[in-house]
Amino acid sequence: MPVITRVRCLSGAALLGLGVLNAGFRPADSGPLQLLEKLDAFYRQTFPEKSYLHLDQAAYTSGETVWLKAYVVDARLHQPDTLSKVLYVDVVAPGTRRVVLRRTLALRQGLAHADLALPDTLASGIYTLRAYTSWMRNTGEQAFFSRRVPVWQAVPPAAAGSGSDPGRNAGRRAPAREAAPTAAGADVQFFPEGGAYVAGLETVVGVKAADASGLGLAVRGTVLDDQNQEVAQFQTPALGMSAFPLTPAPGRRYRARVTLPGGTTREVALPAVQASGWLLNVREVGPNFLVMVRRQAAPGTPPAPEPLQLVAHVRGVPVYAGQGQMEPGKTFSATVPRSKFPAGVAHFTVFDGQQVAQAERLAFVAPPPGLRLSLRPDKASYGPRQLVTLNLEVRDEAGQPTAANLSVAVTSQAGLPTTGTDSNTLLSHLLLTSEVKGYVQDPGYYFRAPSYETTRALDHLL
Repeated sequence: MPVITRVRCLSGAALLGLGVLNAGFRPADSGPLQLLEKLDAFYRQTFPEKSYLHLDQAAYTSGETVWLKAYVVDARLHQPDTLSKVLYVDVVAPGTRRVVLRRTLALRQGLAHADLALPDTLASGIYTLRAYTSWMRNTGEQAFFSRRVPVWQAVPPAAAGSGSDPGRNAGRRAPAREAAPTAAGADVQFFPEGGAYVAGLETVVGVKAADASGLGLAVRGTVLDDQNQEVAQFQTPALGMSAFPLTPAPGRRYRARVTLPGGTTREVALPAVQASGWLLNVREVGPNFLVMVRRQAAPGTPPAPEPLQLVAHVRGVPVYAGQGQMEPGKTFSATVPRSKFPAGVAHFTVFDGQQVAQAERLAFVAPPPGLRLSLRPDKASYGPRQLVTLNLEVRDEAGQPTAANLSVAVTSQAGLPTTGTDSNTLLSHLLLTSEVKGYVQDPGYYFRAPSYETTRALDHLL
C-alpha cells in the first residue's frame, strides 16, 4: 500500500502523513486552494457575527422578568466582537410571529446585560426569543440567535385554593405536565451519506423521524425493494435519528415500512438510486478522520481515471487540500488527524476534474477540555433573605488560574414545564446549532456528558 508523506495542510498546520489505499494524493494545485482562498476571503471581508443569550430560566410565567447576559462574537474564531455596538432582542409570539417585546442593548466588547419584563397579558405558548445585530440582517434571520421559550399563565388568586392567602398565592406557577411527542403529522426522511445513492456502492443512510412540532420520534422500520424483498432494518431512539448500511442495486427502487408511536404504520419512499456518481464516507477512527472516496462510472462508459480533489475546512478556516487520480473500481482512503482541525463542524467536499462539487460530508470536531470551575459559599447554611457570597475559582486544563468572562443563573423556583424549549448552551450554539440548518432538538445533550452514544448521535445528526 503506497503512502504519501506530504500533502498540503493549510492555516499554518504542519504537513500531514496520509495513508492512501490503491491510489495516491499529491499536494493540491490552484483548484481546491482557490476554493479555500475564497472561503477565507468571505470571512475576512464580510466579518460575520454570532450572538447568544444566557437566560436565568428555561421557562417563565406571564408577568415575570427575564434576566439575561448577551454575547456577540465573530463567527469564525469566536472571539468577543468589537464591530457591532448594538444588539436587538425580540420576544416573538407563536403563530402570528408578532414582536410583543423588543429591547435595544448597548454592547461593550461584545457583552451586554438586560432584563425583559414580560407583559402579564401574554397567553400561554412557546414564544421565540431572538437576538441580532444590524450587521446580521445582511444575511437574513438564519444568522440570528433564536431560542424557544415557554411562557405560561400564572394561577389566578381565586384558583389558588379556598382558605389560602391571596397575597401569598398570587401569580403562583401553574402546575403542568410536559406533553409527549405525538405521531400526528409525523415526518420520516432518509439521507444517504455524502448526498446520493449510487448503484452498487455500499453507503450509510441516515434516518430522521419527527412529529409536527419538530420533536424526535422513536420509530422502527424495514427497508424493502420494489420486489418486496427486505434489505435493511432500523430503529431510532427518542431524538428520532439513526442510520443503517445499504447497498442499492442497479434499477431497484426502495421504500421503508415505518412503525410510528402508537402502532400505526406508514410507507415512505427512499430517494431514487443513481446509476453513477460519487460517494464520500467519513469516520472517526481513534484520533483521526478516515475519509473514503468512491466513484461509479455511468453504464457503458469506458473506464478511465478521473481527477479527484478533496478539501476540508471549519468555518472557512482552511485545514486540508489534496488531489489525485481516481482509478476505476478503486477507493481512496485518507487518514486526517483531528488535531489539525479547530473545534466545530468540519466540511469535507469532493470535487471532480472540472472542479464541480460531487459530494459533501459534515463531521464534528470535539472541543478540548474546558475551564475548571469551582464555587465555594462563604457559609455552610443561610437564613431567609440572607446575602449569599460565592467564591469562584477558574483554572485552565493544566490547572493554572486563568481569566474568564462568565455568567451564572440563580433561581429558587422550579416546576414550570419546559415543553418546546431547548438545552442550547454557549458552547453548543457556537460549535453546532449556529453551523447547521434547521432545528436541533436538545443540543446540550451532545455536550453534557460526552460518550460513545453522544458521539454516534451527533454523527447521525450531521
